[in-house]
Amino acid sequence: MKEVNIPKVIANYSGKSISLIPNTVYSSGMDKWISIDGMISRTIPSYGELKTTSELVDIGKIKNFPLFKKVVTYIDDLPDVEYDYIVVTREYAEALDILGRDTSKLLLISDPITLSDGETYIGCRGLIPYDHNNSLFGLYMMEEEKYETV
Repeated sequence: MKEVNIPKVIANYSGKSISLIPNTVYSSGMDKWISIDGMISRTIPSYGELKTTSELVDIGKIKNFPLFKKVVTYIDDLPDVEYDYIVVTREYAEALDILGRDTSKLLLISDPITLSDGETYIGCRGLIPYDHNNSLFGLYMMEEEKYETV
């Protein structure tokens, strides 16, 4: 008997249901993605939100301008689930990354979509894999990490 590899469902821990909006157009005047017809193709329910907290730490000055770094002070553990991908907030993904944990399964919400009024958010165009090369990684450091003032 041939083994069939069935893809697993995406687990959403972003704290909000995710509505995928298929028919969109970019409005350069509003600098937003707009739904053409308001149609939702599917919704991914949320299992709750993975949380992290941080604080700003004074690390010195450059030309009398104060410098700060964010320090991760708390982070929820990733749930032990058998999913191919887990949707999280950008803040959570970046905190997990700075702690050196595996981020290969993490997805973020991509391109929020509004109605034609440009104000009413109804969903997103899709999901995007988390990539630490495009994060604010450099602004974070672990709580235990030592730093020198400039």
